[in-house]
Amino acid sequence: MLQGIRVLLHSIAMGSTLKHWIVLLFFALHAFSIGVESIPSDVENPLTRGVRFFFQPMTNMYINATAQWQNWNLFAPDPFKESILFTVESLTPSGTLESRAITPHSIPWYSRTNTFKFFRFLSRDGEKYVEARRAFLHSLCTRWDFPPGTLLHLQKRVTQVLDPMESREFADVSVSCALPES
Repeated sequence: MLQGIRVLLHSIAMGSTLKHWIVLLFFALHAFSIGVESIPSDVENPLTRGVRFFFQPMTNMYINATAQWQNWNLFAPDPFKESILFTVESLTPSGTLESRAITPHSIPWYSRTNTFKFFRFLSRDGEKYVEARRAFLHSLCTRWDFPPGTLLHLQKRVTQVLDPMESREFADVSVSCALPES
């Protein structure tokens, strides 16, 4: 490995071509991105935490685009046991009823990881999570351009991975998109 880097640096110094500089820049970007993504989220050092906070949004796009991310849950002693599906139903003031499933394919690739972490958070039980689901629905009013007065309803279906016939549905949250103030 060191010999390869030494040869690359020597070739750049002796006959510096654009191709060599591009290769060197790619390797530097790749190493930096892997390094930033390897910093634990609960790191104590404020400088390291600052580097992760500042650079992680940029490096995360590269890591996800090149499928370089690693999920250590694969080796966890407690594997995933359930699959969660969210569906948002909307009823506009004109009476149009629409249902949208939130799946990995409905979310852009660059925000898929963080979005599903957020959905795992939303799927928890308890009153504070119900309020989080309501806030999420209110954010959809503007994000999905629903007309004022539209009723939104969030449903989640939890299916057991080991026994797909066993599933639970929860329909605990509804909100109305605010009407404009006169």
